[in-house]
Amino acid sequence: MVTSTIDSIDRRGHSSALLSWVGLNNGDIGQVMVVSNLQDRAVQVFGPFGAGGSVRIVGSLDGFNFEPLTDLSGDPLVFTARGIRAVTEAVRFIRPEVTAGDGATDLTVLLNMCGFIQ
Repeated sequence: MVTSTIDSIDRRGHSSALLSWVGLNNGDIGQVMVVSNLQDRAVQVFGPFGAGGSVRIVGSLDGFNFEPLTDLSGDPLVFTARGIRAVTEAVRFIRPEVTAGDGATDLTVLLNMCGFIQ
């Protein structure tokens, strides 16, 4: 089952939220989440990728037209192995898409966001 959760902590104007998409299999598209408040973002992907498993992180400003997001080097956020990378674009909507894999593909995607709220 694919789930999405938010965990927030506010301290002295600093806010942090963690989104998670759990149980992503080959062909799954994660639930779209609104992420407009917090600017600094990092994404982590882990779990069995299976044969040829791949997940990409996409974003949108309007919630309908999604494009691949990039890391600080300008490379698309596509994971074929576990890892953590920063997210460059400050989009309003974000989701993971599992674009390849097999019956063993069972991924978790975490998105951490933080920033100062005034």
